Amino acid sequence: MNLSKLYKGTIFSSVILLSGCGGSDNSSETTINPVNTPPTIEVSDVSVNEKDNVSITAIATDDGSIASYAWQVLSEHIIELNGEDSETLTFVAPEVMSETVIELLITVTDDKGVSTKSNVNVNVNQLTISFTINGLATDSPIMNGEVTVKISGSDTTFQSTTDEQGYYSVPVKLDDSQASAMLSIEVHGVGNQESAGLISLLGSVNQLKENAGVDDVLTVSENFATTVNNFTTALYALMKGANESNEIISQIQFEDLKQKVNTSELLTLATAIKVAIDKSDQNAEFALPTEVINTLELVENIKLTKEYVSKISEFSAFSEARQEIFNDDSFSISTGNNTPSSYYLLGSNSDHLNRDGSFIFNDDGSGISHFTRIGKDSNESNFNWEVDKNEIIITFDAPYTTYVDWRFDSFFPVELHYQISSYRIRRLSSSEGSDILQITTNQRKHYPNNEYEDTYFSEVKLQTALKNTLPINIDDLKVAYLRLPTKITREEDPDSFKEIKADKFNFNSDGTGTSQVLEKSFQWENIDGQIVITPDNIDDYRLIVKQLNNSNVNANTYLVESVNYDEENLKTSIFAKTIGHGAMLNENMNWQAVTAPGIYRSTNSLFNEPLSYFWFELNEDGSLYQINTHDSDENGELSAYEIQLATGEWHINTDGSLTIITWMSNVTGSYDPNCNALSVECYTNREQTWNLIEIKGQQHVLFNHSHDLNIPSYDHETSTWSNIEIDEQSWTNTSIYKIQQRPANIDAKFID
Repeated sequence: MNLSKLYKGTIFSSVILLSGCGGSDNSSETTINPVNTPPTIEVSDVSVNEKDNVSITAIATDDGSIASYAWQVLSEHIIELNGEDSETLTFVAPEVMSETVIELLITVTDDKGVSTKSNVNVNVNQLTISFTINGLATDSPIMNGEVTVKISGSDTTFQSTTDEQGYYSVPVKLDDSQASAMLSIEVHGVGNQESAGLISLLGSVNQLKENAGVDDVLTVSENFATTVNNFTTALYALMKGANESNEIISQIQFEDLKQKVNTSELLTLATAIKVAIDKSDQNAEFALPTEVINTLELVENIKLTKEYVSKISEFSAFSEARQEIFNDDSFSISTGNNTPSSYYLLGSNSDHLNRDGSFIFNDDGSGISHFTRIGKDSNESNFNWEVDKNEIIITFDAPYTTYVDWRFDSFFPVELHYQISSYRIRRLSSSEGSDILQITTNQRKHYPNNEYEDTYFSEVKLQTALKNTLPINIDDLKVAYLRLPTKITREEDPDSFKEIKADKFNFNSDGTGTSQVLEKSFQWENIDGQIVITPDNIDDYRLIVKQLNNSNVNANTYLVESVNYDEENLKTSIFAKTIGHGAMLNENMNWQAVTAPGIYRSTNSLFNEPLSYFWFELNEDGSLYQINTHDSDENGELSAYEIQLATGEWHINTDGSLTIITWMSNVTGSYDPNCNALSVECYTNREQTWNLIEIKGQQHVLFNHSHDLNIPSYDHETSTWSNIEIDEQSWTNTSIYKIQQRPANIDAKFID
């Protein structure tokens, strides 16, 4: 029993009784007001994950009523509060880089103005992404090498070392905000391997976490890029070069740049790195330039890389190193059961302009290839395939002819067929959208009339292959620039010739359209993400357009098939295929007078022949230089006769395209720096019209119409030059590259 409360109650009752009995002569009354009790608050600390929605309710009681609630943040956190004047507070927990406590204060005030305060702690847990990377550093194993894992856009690194066999293991723990960041691994050799500097781009953090699987350990079988070698280093250097030396920061960018890599240059650079690391003790010429200490520093310096490759590429050790790469099993990915359902092969140049073909792999070990076959209406060939360790082996029922030639022996022509009997494919790099393949083509020289015995030989090359078709999703499709599956040539008279490799297709909203170059009308529709173009002329082939990547805004890679359609049997047969750059647009891109002037190279090739360049200079006043250089005497300098300079003019057309015109001279019979628009002795040699498809960094993707109008003609009797009118035209999709300065130093007296 609470005696204090009982005592107080007894006194209070006595006062009331005495007043009621009139026991006092004093007539005034005494009033005692009740005591106001402060509000009580029931609220608990909470624990949440960063970025969670947080809700905290304070239960307040009072002997009267609650007049107000007031929440506030005591700790130094910037948080947007909701319901800060109510019993329930809500907010989003902030992103944190470690375990963090948010300190809150709630103040409750009753109807008498009495307040109570209470502290509340919100424990915020950091969300992390953790996995371990196990891999191999090899070009000969890098022993006791220094391993560093780097994250794009962050100074965060993780370190480890390789063992005596070159294997490493690196635990990685990152904040979940870094999920889209790109991860790379650098390995630096020590001691007598100090010249080894290697790097590999693995991909985005979230992709690697997914690859690592339930055990959170990323191994070579889950991502081959964990093998760090000269090939991955060369790939990194060329991708970074294509990105104008900027860091690669996303998986989409990674896929796009990988597909732009010139695979011939990739092999050259990988071989040079191998020579520097493995063979520098054989020949002093193979030592790295004194300006760098390892191969990673070398490949990040384009000038030194070009000089080094030029110096060592003629030695037999260079060819030996390349063959060692071809034979090294550690360079290829175990195929196992991971053979893709299809490979769409890009050309060996960075513009993807040469048709190569595709392989379709069926689960039953059969397949279909599409390649250009000379003298055949269809380029479809059936094959059988199997996996042998790290290789996909493709064999044909019968060798197919790719090229027909003639051998002249004792002045009698002998027909010669170049034929392919099988392929052996190894994957050297693999990502979600594409693989880089080492393809060995086994061929024979076949004499169909048996004049000679057949001879057999093999060729090895690297090619990039896309693996998936993607739906084409574009609203209000208006125009497309597409390569044609079959190059179309027209020879209307001896002086007129047209070569149509690509065409511009105009689409109307009612499902009709026309092609600009071929001047064909058609019907079109989007069927399951594929654009089907059906010509109005039933004798023309139907076109089916499929998208192979979506890494760019406008210009992407497309598969265009020309097909025959059997209406009676409802059957489609493929006549030809092509793979290359194109675009599907809902509006045309236009050249701008302010940004068009500049220097444009025809290629971004890294290892072109020294001092051999071709470029255009579009000057702000509308004048033009076309420059072609070649160091014919190989003395490392360009003299006047090794520089071919054409003058001309350029302008932007009303449709937003850009036309360049070059002139030739009837005095010299060639390009002449003195030619201009007013020169009566000069004539227009060529016009080119560039329809702009996309600008991405230096790269300008174009639909190019080239038109030769005149050529020089020499009269031996009068020893004079004149010009002959011709009409030779070509249409193709291509790329040019805008650069900041001339690719070769040219004496001002030759041009300015």
